[in-house]
Amino acid sequence: DIPVEMNGETIDMSFTFSNGMTKNFTVTAKGSGSTQTVAFAGNATASATDVDGDGNNGAVSFDITNNGPTTRTITDMKIETSKSSAEQVAELGESAPWDHEVTIATSDEGVADEAYGYQLGNRIVDDGYEDDGTFENEITSAETATVYIYQFQNNGGNSRDMTGSTVDITLYMQDGEEITFTAQV
Repeated sequence: DIPVEMNGETIDMSFTFSNGMTKNFTVTAKGSGSTQTVAFAGNATASATDVDGDGNNGAVSFDITNNGPTTRTITDMKIETSKSSAEQVAELGESAPWDHEVTIATSDEGVADEAYGYQLGNRIVDDGYEDDGTFENEITSAETATVYIYQFQNNGGNSRDMTGSTVDITLYMQDGEEITFTAQV
């Protein structure tokens, strides 16, 4: 299940007991704190794909959804993985949507493209890999967007098969919020 901000919202509830008695009431959610409004969509799985035909499923894709009431802007991203031999993401000139290291296919699509790829564990923008403003992504309320990451490699440029691995994603939002989730590939 994906958390949704409910502070201040009312919920009408009805309970019917085994003896036939029904109890109706309204609950108003109260509390403070933040819930993730942009979250991993679905059942926390991602798919690995062999984009370049080398026999390794080195490309990963998954969906994210904005469950909040307003448009959010993703300004940066960090990628990490449990696959110890995967050290970088570097695309090999394939066709869309695999034509950049990272593509977030929103209605305001943003991409991250670096001539020599990105070292995993680094922030794409703040660590200097992408600074031309093409990575910024707006994701509207209730929008689901597919994230494409291509291609997980070792530092020698050889693709890594990501099947069975986990990919940890941190999204950095324009308002300073950091949203982290893990996708099982």
